Amino acid sequence: MKMNRTIILAACALIPVSGFAASLLSDNLPKSGNASYPGTTSQFESEEVITTGAVYEFIVDETAGKGMGNTDPEILKFGTDRLFDGYNERVGNTAIYGAWHGSLGATILIDLQDTYLVEAVSASLRTNGRRGASTFVAQVSEDGETFTNLGEWDGEQTVLDESEEDPKRNVEVVIAADSPVPARYVKVYLSHWDKEHTKRILNQLVVGEIAVWGDEMSR
Repeated sequence: MKMNRTIILAACALIPVSGFAASLLSDNLPKSGNASYPGTTSQFESEEVITTGAVYEFIVDETAGKGMGNTDPEILKFGTDRLFDGYNERVGNTAIYGAWHGSLGATILIDLQDTYLVEAVSASLRTNGRRGASTFVAQVSEDGETFTNLGEWDGEQTVLDESEEDPKRNVEVVIAADSPVPARYVKVYLSHWDKEHTKRILNQLVVGEIAVWGDEMSR
């Protein structure tokens, strides 16, 4: 298998991503305006949507400790609609928030309801004011039991600071595979700590939206 790459994109730049024509697989609600995501704030070239009936849930496994596999109890209060609600806002009632100075991140399991060729996973992240995300990992699986890494992002702050151009907006961070991977399940881990969970980088985890991109198996 080819090595995956992580692509970091500022959503406000509106620069087309060369070679990215993947379709939306995660059924994010269609919205309009600058606060919509995906849409005018996404860097993906394709506007095609494949309706999958995708749903997500938060994984809570206390044996995972502070790392991937567990979720901050504060995040569970938001239910399972905000990450697919079509809004990239980092303020108001459309994002999920962890506890202030909390020690846990968020582990999200997305079920696409069938197997697709997954090409990328994107997240709309708050990036300043000491709130946002500093770790982003995406894994994929066909059976929901055995997962392989699609890629990960280490919180490159110099890129995220571009969100200051519009302080109400998030930026888009994309984890992309070099070649499409057959998968039904996508596991996403986001945290405001470093990868080894030895140092808290930000004061609070804040995520606006998550999206999965790819194509049908038959194509």
